[in-house]
Amino acid sequence: ELSRREQEIRSAKLHLEAIYEGSPDLIFVHTTDGKIIDVNDNVLVAYGVSREEIIAAAPADMSGRGYTTEMALEHLQAAVRTGKTEFEWVGKRKNGEEFPLEIRLRRIDSVRLDGTLEPEVLAIARDISEARMAERALEQARKKLRLLNTVIFQDIQSTIFALSAYIQLSGSNRDGTKVTAYLDKEAFLISKIVSSLNFTKNFQDLG
Repeated sequence: ELSRREQEIRSAKLHLEAIYEGSPDLIFVHTTDGKIIDVNDNVLVAYGVSREEIIAAAPADMSGRGYTTEMALEHLQAAVRTGKTEFEWVGKRKNGEEFPLEIRLRRIDSVRLDGTLEPEVLAIARDISEARMAERALEQARKKLRLLNTVIFQDIQSTIFALSAYIQLSGSNRDGTKVTAYLDKEAFLISKIVSSLNFTKNFQDLG
């Protein structure tokens, strides 16, 4: 029975290590007072530091402007009290470059040598730089489409105004040559409106 349990523990340890190192996320293990106990290799790559440097660092050393150690400790304590918490953060690489993070904290209970439990905090962080860039690109596209819609609306509005004027001239004039010229102008203006509407539809189809 003891041998079977040891094998189960060994197997579970191997599975956890595979997840720990195979995950695409940045994984930290913290004490409840904010000290980093361990990290996976993704953290070292993302921050551009050695394992020794990250273990010795305070939360503020790895955080963007305006993000303090005190703020980080508040989130850690919330995870200890409730078991979990999630929030967004800004990390800072060794070269000073900042990058946005989505962070999930989970309380884990580590077993001491005397058999008692000691609370620790598992932090799983995800770099959301690409998502933020996509959001900004989408917002810029929306602004351009709104501007385009405004320009096309004004163009159609002015074309309709001119069309109305030619229709009035056609109705009040008895000169066949002039009426024909007015009708040609009206046909041209109608085709211009149709072209503007088709142009708008093409952009609408693009989403």
